[in-house]
Amino acid sequence: MMPNNLPPELNAGIERARETFTTYKAWLATYLTKALMEDLQLMMGKQVKLRNLINRRTLFSKNSEWYVDRSSSPEMNNESVMSSHQQSLSPAEYQPMLIGQTPHRALFVNGVLTPMAVAIHQQQQLSDLLPFPVSLIYNPTRHVIADLLECHLDRNGLASTIMQFTKDCILNALAESDESVMLVGYSQGAIIISAALQALQEELDEAHLKRIHYVTFGAGVKQSTLSPLILQEHFVNEHDPIPHLGLLHPDYDVTGDVYLRGAHGHLLVADYLNPLAAGDFAGDSQFEKRLMNTNINHKK
Repeated sequence: MMPNNLPPELNAGIERARETFTTYKAWLATYLTKALMEDLQLMMGKQVKLRNLINRRTLFSKNSEWYVDRSSSPEMNNESVMSSHQQSLSPAEYQPMLIGQTPHRALFVNGVLTPMAVAIHQQQQLSDLLPFPVSLIYNPTRHVIADLLECHLDRNGLASTIMQFTKDCILNALAESDESVMLVGYSQGAIIISAALQALQEELDEAHLKRIHYVTFGAGVKQSTLSPLILQEHFVNEHDPIPHLGLLHPDYDVTGDVYLRGAHGHLLVADYLNPLAAGDFAGDSQFEKRLMNTNINHKK
């Protein structure tokens, strides 16, 4: 029991402390779980060699993310942008956004710690490879801890804000036309899309599921058991540490075809898209067939 004759300033301070403690307990209940400990142990394990995130041979290759000015603020046509938080006063850089013209034939979700300028650069490189434009579901970043905790939520079915936004974007894209829709997830983006599809596959009928072509690069997924009606293709550098957190882990189930090459490096353009365009994966994937057809058409 607290005395009733405390000064108002002290009462206000005690109330603030109580609210802070309540918030802290809720945070611990959400994040500090056995699953989080397992994720941290995986990151510190022998298979996850973080030094292999960077491949010095490819870092300065053509169109590499290295050359993007991260401080730039890309100009966007208002007609091509849909934000999930238009009422928010926070900078646009911290808001989930869908950037691209309708109908959205392909949706790309970027990874952790990606400024908008880099995500748009990756979107443009994908668009150059494919026979249709790629829209960006911008996965905003604040700092490494926030991004990694967001990964943890979606790796364990706890539904982050960006996952819910992505789920809505996928539903809208499927409703816009009867064409197939390609979903491209890079690193954390694959975690987000997998979580969205896990939720959606219970809602969508067979015809909708057959229209989805899901492609991942350097995926950090943990469990991604999706309907066989969804075409699923995963591109992996064998020594990229991120896929060892789940996609290549023997204890986790991931459906779909895996196209593996013996290389390291985790950058989307430098370590995955450039090698794909050069034929280094040498796989019989539907994604590569679309890419090859686009290159042939460009040469004509």
